[in-house]
Amino acid sequence: VTSATYRQSSKVSPQGLERDPENRLLARGRRYRWPSGMLRDQALAASGLASMKIGGAPVKPYQPDGVWEDVSFGNKKYTRDEGEKLYRRSIYTFWRRIIAPTMFFDSATRQTCPVKQPRTNTPLHALATLNDITYVEAARGLAERTLLNASQWDAERIEYAFRAVLARKPKEDERKILLASVERL
Repeated sequence: VTSATYRQSSKVSPQGLERDPENRLLARGRRYRWPSGMLRDQALAASGLASMKIGGAPVKPYQPDGVWEDVSFGNKKYTRDEGEKLYRRSIYTFWRRIIAPTMFFDSATRQTCPVKQPRTNTPLHALATLNDITYVEAARGLAERTLLNASQWDAERIEYAFRAVLARKPKEDERKILLASVERL
């Protein structure tokens, strides 16, 4: 978090734009990232795990053990749901008044009633996607879905997974980079 990468400005200087017009060096990025609920829903959808059921009771997806107990002095215990309920859209997630679900690290505090969700640009996005069980299962689901639905050829598997995640075909330079990465393995 204290590295030069996180501390640099995302403003584009004329010299930086001239040196790297296509942002291949990743010197700049979007002003803000997707909210955590959207990230979760997108990962579940791309993996094929998302439950698209509309309506119904709130659900309790994955969350670290002991979170409710810590804030309620042991009076409340979180009981995770099972099966399809783990993969319902984020909008159906159960909230306690005293603590938001841990997957929504960018949610507003519960002391006030905000009109809109605050924007965030935090390294927690990357940390959450690397460590949350939901994202590990989504990655496995996407891999399984790709292996079952694409041929044995790496190029076709790459295109299938790319389209599942980004909803478009990879550009030729993107395809070359991904194929080179697979060949290194």
